[in-house]
Amino acid sequence: MGLTQNSARFVLYVHSRGVSFRRTAMIGRQQLLLEPEALAGLLRRYGHEITDEAAAALLAEQEGFAEPLLRLIGADEVRSFDASSYEGATDVHDLNQPLPERYESHFDFVLDSGSLEHVFDVRTALANCMNMVDNNGHLVAISPANNFFGHGFYQFSPEFFYRAFSEDNGFSVELLAMYEDVDDPHWYKVVDPKSLEHRLTLVNSRPTYLALLAKRISRARPLAAAPQESDYTDVWHDPAVDIAARTAERGLCPSTPRDHLKRRAEMPLKRLFVFQDDLRSRRRMKHLGLQSLEIP
Repeated sequence: MGLTQNSARFVLYVHSRGVSFRRTAMIGRQQLLLEPEALAGLLRRYGHEITDEAAAALLAEQEGFAEPLLRLIGADEVRSFDASSYEGATDVHDLNQPLPERYESHFDFVLDSGSLEHVFDVRTALANCMNMVDNNGHLVAISPANNFFGHGFYQFSPEFFYRAFSEDNGFSVELLAMYEDVDDPHWYKVVDPKSLEHRLTLVNSRPTYLALLAKRISRARPLAAAPQESDYTDVWHDPAVDIAARTAERGLCPSTPRDHLKRRAEMPLKRLFVFQDDLRSRRRMKHLGLQSLEIP
């Protein structure tokens, strides 16, 4: 569990959008998995004047855990929740079990960067995270979407987040982004599959994350009723809906980068493979209708 270059970038991005970190809860005690120079560069990109030496001190302050960074961007209180005390969490609680009432609506910001997929009772765990958020507060979840075979119990889809963080559950999705786990990735905004009226399916070759920013808009009890997949509910409620079309998975266009490869025949082999993979990924995202997203 921890903040990498890309997930830390998303956290700093949502902070730049005005999200309050005043009372912050971490799901799992998050480590900062960055080198000092990379952390300093990220912070400077978002307007924080900091030297590489100061960033190194920030990383060393609490043995590489994220509390110093969160305090730097406005947290007065930072608590961490884990099933074990092995990483020094402030609150030992198994998220498979309902959260004590004293934590409900207590936090302005709840951060999960790689914990949710490791909790077997994912409905209870997600409801716990949602219940922690105060009205008008925010939750960020950065979770595996593709190519994490064997990592934890689950990988998640856009449908999962849009159905869970709905108005019925007291939330609104402000942003769902997708990125591949590479240096300086291309970011994509992922829209609700319900609005597209088809499933968003993706087959790609790189580890891929979904990064969610959701706002609590009411005190409705999160996940009191289990969400249902939108394509099926539309079919159930309207007999005129074409079930085959509504539940169809959009096929991926074939990747044929032959012309590009010819023009780059002199490339070193490693660069050639990287280029080919990147081209294939971008073609897939474009075919799915995903929108490019500017994350500074």
